[in-house]
Amino acid sequence: MTESRWGRLGAVSGILFAVLFTAGVMLPDHPNGEDATQAAVTAFYADSDNRITVIVAMYVLMLAGIAFLGFIASLYRGLREAEGASGSLAIVALAAGVVFVVMLNATGVAWATVAAGIEFGGNSLADIENPIWFGSLGDISLMIHGMFAAIVVIVATSALALRTAALPRWLAWTGFACAFLLIFSFVFMPMIALPVWAVATSVAMLKHPAAQSQRAAQPASVAA
Repeated sequence: MTESRWGRLGAVSGILFAVLFTAGVMLPDHPNGEDATQAAVTAFYADSDNRITVIVAMYVLMLAGIAFLGFIASLYRGLREAEGASGSLAIVALAAGVVFVVMLNATGVAWATVAAGIEFGGNSLADIENPIWFGSLGDISLMIHGMFAAIVVIVATSALALRTAALPRWLAWTGFACAFLLIFSFVFMPMIALPVWAVATSVAMLKHPAAQSQRAAQPASVAA
């Protein structure tokens, strides 16, 4: 596969991730925060449609994680070539991306554990000691651990975009703004900054593949 085709595949994967991530997060309208009382959680999982929706969301988040791996792998190739000898920031971005995918899958599993136990394991809500705990674990995995890993990905990518011009400067500043918003992802809505950044980065990869290739091949002259 040529470099340009690999870059296009990564960009498409980034857009696909944004769509799947948004859908996977929005699908399970399970009680959380102050609404996650024992009665509300019991009523939620008593509904078969809710249980199926949560299980579907788990698979959607899993697919989103696979798409993100394709996206971050393609992004890493360009950043690594642009950074040159050490490749330290590019490696940090890649490693943080892998951590984010792990947290994304952990979120899906935690959210779906109660529903899957009832649908496929023959369990009842009476068999599950504390169903609220699983939803809270999923929320923490995504909103805290997952989003902070995403912040590292975005900041490392944005810093390299400014240092090497491997990506447009407007994308670097957009990335810093998105990373700042993600600090407040514990209130849920700022998480939209992540798919926005992924789409913006993917568009930049699609629109300027030749320029990226040229800049990545000449990091020393850019730095000078």
